[in-house]
Amino acid sequence: MTTPIGGTTAAPSATGTTTAVRHLDEILKASTTFFADQLGRWTGILQKARAGTYDSAQWIQDTVGMLDSWLDLAAVPFQLAAGQAKQLPTLLFVVDGDAEFSPPGDAPTNIFLPPGVTTEVSDLYRAGDDILAGGPPPLGSRTISAQAHVRARLSLEGDRVVVTLVDIGRGKSVREQKGIFPGFYVGAVFAREGSERRPLAIICALFEEPTLP
Repeated sequence: MTTPIGGTTAAPSATGTTTAVRHLDEILKASTTFFADQLGRWTGILQKARAGTYDSAQWIQDTVGMLDSWLDLAAVPFQLAAGQAKQLPTLLFVVDGDAEFSPPGDAPTNIFLPPGVTTEVSDLYRAGDDILAGGPPPLGSRTISAQAHVRARLSLEGDRVVVTLVDIGRGKSVREQKGIFPGFYVGAVFAREGSERRPLAIICALFEEPTLP
């Protein structure tokens, strides 16, 4: 960015600096916790695998643990943006490999919303590509279109946000045509008030491998 000649640069406010430092500290803490958790988990997996005691039940438990860790890490930026760390609700969808839609999920809103507020949804972004097999090719889609596949609304009372995944498609080939691949995805729901967007909830969706061709 170019600074105008002869112009002055205002010093950052103490409040802005403090907020930035706090956000950086929260992100560093979350990242440190995440990597420490993964290191401990994979160390245990290797030890049990070498000893021949690692079974399918343990694999499921470790997979769920990895998803929980990803969820905690992915939630941090949205929680900081909301200005209410650890209070932004999370909606988790586990989508059957052959389901065409998901049952709606809902969570209470943690902010006051005046009448007439509308909801907006971000696309769902893929995270942790190695968690499940069957991922997209190198040039394949790593996002799921919110416009095509995510519906969000407020309850009649305006105190809950309701989210549904729609038109997912049945079978591997149909889903791939829609740009939906197995994996773990993260997005967010916002409330639109004029030009301002206020985060309402985090969306996390685990798409399982289809069994149909």
